[in-house]
Amino acid sequence: MSSPTRVTPAVTPADPTADPALARRLARDPYLAPVVRRWGPAAAFEAGWFIDGDPPDGGAAPLDDVGWLCTPTARVRAGLATARSRGRLRATGTTPVVLLATGGFHPLHGGHRAMMAAARAALEARGTVVVGGYLSPGHDEYLRLKRGPGVTPAAARVAGLAAAVADSDWLEVDPWEALARRVAVNYTDVTARLEAYLRAHVDPRIEVRYVCGADNARFALAFTEAGGCVVVGRPGHEATPARWRHHPRVARSG
Repeated sequence: MSSPTRVTPAVTPADPTADPALARRLARDPYLAPVVRRWGPAAAFEAGWFIDGDPPDGGAAPLDDVGWLCTPTARVRAGLATARSRGRLRATGTTPVVLLATGGFHPLHGGHRAMMAAARAALEARGTVVVGGYLSPGHDEYLRLKRGPGVTPAAARVAGLAAAVADSDWLEVDPWEALARRVAVNYTDVTARLEAYLRAHVDPRIEVRYVCGADNARFALAFTEAGGCVVVGRPGHEATPARWRHHPRVARSG
């Protein structure tokens, strides 16, 4: 089992692109690569990117390997069918959107589900067609770093999370991050892989939008050049979204 010290979010090299291995990691990221090209490498760390212990080539499960059939799709398919039956996907350029939240979910609580519901409502109020949502529980390595050694193993957390959303008609659990990776990976990696997977197996038009609470509002900085992020308010963090909303990159992206 990998040591949690391999995840080093506190390390911020002056120029991570000077390290060929780190440069390759950033270059493969469809969200952060254009951010780094435009704003410089420090922008990746500002958005919460960390240096993981993943081999530069992606290891045994490359991020673009969509043939590893581990992510359930039944509820997204049902959401697409419903949207089609109601004529919501007939308009030219209409894109079906799937929401994604990552985190410990140790355990899932009402606030997590409320966050996803609020993000869905906000997007649909703007005319976005949301056809499903995923919760991606973090890798054991991430949980040990965050909470210490006594965390519930990933397999048990995935099973518990799946049971907790069994009554939902739109939320599912994506076990890829927790069970198919040898080390913890960045939230942008999880987002990119889920979008590629759903496009390969469900509908090539699907776009994944990342969802986070206000305490992680800086994650929105990763999606200012590509993709999208929904930041949902959280008690005790009322001032945080405003701080990042006025960030030059966020203001520029609208």
